[in-house]
Amino acid sequence: MNYAEIGLTQQSLGNFITIISKNFVHEESDIPIFEEHGIKILANVKARLSPPNSVTLESPSNIAIEHLKLVFEKLEIVISVDLPHRSIDLPFLPDVSIFGDNPDIRLTMGIEEFIRPDISLAVGISSNLNDGKHNINLELIEDKFKIHSFGVPEDLGKIIEDKIWEEIKRIIPGRVDDIILDVLGNLTKILSLPIPFDNWIVNKIIDSEFIKRLAKKSITKTFKEQHIYSIPQEQPIGEGPYKRNLTVTEIPISIHDGKLIITANLSDVIV
Repeated sequence: MNYAEIGLTQQSLGNFITIISKNFVHEESDIPIFEEHGIKILANVKARLSPPNSVTLESPSNIAIEHLKLVFEKLEIVISVDLPHRSIDLPFLPDVSIFGDNPDIRLTMGIEEFIRPDISLAVGISSNLNDGKHNINLELIEDKFKIHSFGVPEDLGKIIEDKIWEEIKRIIPGRVDDIILDVLGNLTKILSLPIPFDNWIVNKIIDSEFIKRLAKKSITKTFKEQHIYSIPQEQPIGEGPYKRNLTVTEIPISIHDGKLIITANLSDVIV
C-alpha cells in the first residue's frame, strides 16, 4: 500500500494549542445565571484564555491540556432584586409601605477580577473529508472537561451584599430609615434564606454552572474551528503527460514515541 506519513511532536502541538489560546476571545450578553428568592442575575462577558501549563499526547489519539485559565476581561453581573412588599408599623407615626416596585433594585457590578476558573480538558484528534481535503481536527472529549477551581475569594458574597444593602438604603424614607433598617435586619432575614446571604449568593453563582457551560461552549467552538493539518484528497505523482493522481483513501491517526503520527493511505497508480 502507498502511504505518506507526517509526524508532529508534542512540543509543536503544545505551541499550536498556545497559539489557539492566545487568539481565543468570547463575548456574550444576557447570560442567565439564576433566578430565585426574588434575585435574578444575568451576565455580560468577554473572556480570553491564558496558555495551559502542560500539553501531553495520550494514546490512542488524544491531547490532554492541563490548567488552562479562563480570564474575564469583562464579567458584568446585572442583579435585579424583587423584595417582599412590607408595611412597617412605626410608633407615633403613620405606617410606611416599602418595596412596592418590581424589581425594587437593579444594579450592575463588574466581578471579573474575582473569578478566574482553572480548567483541564482533553481533545480527541480525528479526520474528516470536506471540500476535497482531509482535515485533522480537534474535538472536546466531554467527560474530560473539568474545572479545578473558580478562584472565588471569600469576600465576594459580602461585596455583593453590601452593594444591594446600599441600594436598599436609598429607597428607605430618610426620616425613619434607621428604624426601618433595624426592623428589616439584613438580606438573609428579608429573603428568608436558609443560610447567610453572602454564602448563598456565591453558592448560587457557582452551582448554576453558567461558567462551566460558557467555558465548555466557547472552548468547544474554538477548537472545532481549528485544523491541525489538511491533506488534499488528490495527490499528484509525475509531471506533464506522465502526471497521475493518487487518492487519499483513509487517514489513520496514532501516537508513537511522543509524536502524533498522521498517515495518508493512498490508492495505486492507474495506468
